[in-house]
Amino acid sequence: MSSVAPVAGAASAETHAGQEFAGRWRDALFVAIFLLGWVSVSPFQPLSNAKLLEVGDTSDTLNQIAYVTLATCAVAFFLRRPHALSLLLRPAYIAMSAWLLVSVATSNHPALSLRRLIFTGCVILLAAAAPLLPSNRRRFVEPISASILIVLALCYVGVALFPEVSIHQADDLVEPRLAGNWRGLFDHKNIAGEMMAIFVFVGLFIARVRGAGLGWSIVLAAAFFLLFTEAKAAMGFLVLVLVLSPVVTGKGRFGLRVAVPLALWAGLNVLTVGSLFSPALKTVNDLALSDPTFTGRNDIWQFATQHIPERALLGHGFGAFWETDEIVYGDSMVKGDGPESASHAHHALLDLALTTGIPGVALALLWAVAAPVRDLRLCLAQGADSDLIMLFLRIWLFALFNCIFESILFARGDPLWFSMLVAMFGLRYLSTWRLIA
Repeated sequence: MSSVAPVAGAASAETHAGQEFAGRWRDALFVAIFLLGWVSVSPFQPLSNAKLLEVGDTSDTLNQIAYVTLATCAVAFFLRRPHALSLLLRPAYIAMSAWLLVSVATSNHPALSLRRLIFTGCVILLAAAAPLLPSNRRRFVEPISASILIVLALCYVGVALFPEVSIHQADDLVEPRLAGNWRGLFDHKNIAGEMMAIFVFVGLFIARVRGAGLGWSIVLAAAFFLLFTEAKAAMGFLVLVLVLSPVVTGKGRFGLRVAVPLALWAGLNVLTVGSLFSPALKTVNDLALSDPTFTGRNDIWQFATQHIPERALLGHGFGAFWETDEIVYGDSMVKGDGPESASHAHHALLDLALTTGIPGVALALLWAVAAPVRDLRLCLAQGADSDLIMLFLRIWLFALFNCIFESILFARGDPLWFSMLVAMFGLRYLSTWRLIA
């Protein structure tokens, strides 16, 4: 008996060491996924580079390699955890995926659509794996804090030392009127603003579950940077979500509580896109969007709605409308500088109607709205981790409201889309008690 105890103790120590080693590797993979999803491998892009004006698919090869590599790790992770993989086999996900394949097959540019769908699939896989990597709350808080601190540090260092690639300049080839607005390592001040708002939400979460010092430091640093981006939509939706999220998680009938933000979201969609068809709404819309940074959205929406009926059922093909030769140049050999030169519709549902047709919009609403609402209801009913529920709810709501002004859904490398996916999958896992212990 005396000889058994040391052997058992050694085996236990080896097991603990192995678990700690595996945990560190999962932490590293977690940080790598979030840094890739938020930053990519090519931050601090100079906006005076003429390459920005090139038409067509100008995606970064190194970025694609990074996504494919990490997505392969995510696939291996899921194959070893069939119970986690089974949570992704829900009707809304399967139907949306199938329709995207149809959109690729019927695309005006099938090769382009296929490349962009593969990239999008890699992003979705990474976002699906990320919430499952931490084995406990500590292993969730520490790597996500590290990821945010790295991004914030790079943004502030960029503004201080490399303003030509961290602050919009008057000689930028795209939107020079934004000169002076901070963008950090991101390509645009609006993206920077959206991510700072996400960091505020995560900072508030960290302040509650780990430490007020760390959490509030993140909140203040992100909020300060957000102010200098002058991203008005991000600021407004940040405040709106902070007000609405306690309403959703409060007492009373869930259907009535969640109807408040969803009704407001639907109303804002009607006010914006609906203004194209109603003179009264257009008057209100013009007053609300009179700021120069919103200039052109109405023209882009009008242009998009004119092209939707051309292929209302199937769409023009996933990711195969904007920045294609026939749209940018039309019947001439001269590149236009109007709405035809836009990179997206500045409205998520309009973009999906253009590229995947009306059925694609309906399925996207099931994926991005109906499914998270169902998961949220189950989370609250089962008494899941209230702090995680609030974090994922805020990120999801914020991204949903930003869909009114930006084409976020299925936007490949968009960091807000990645964040929204993490929140949606997080709610999915929480609703089945298969997330952080």
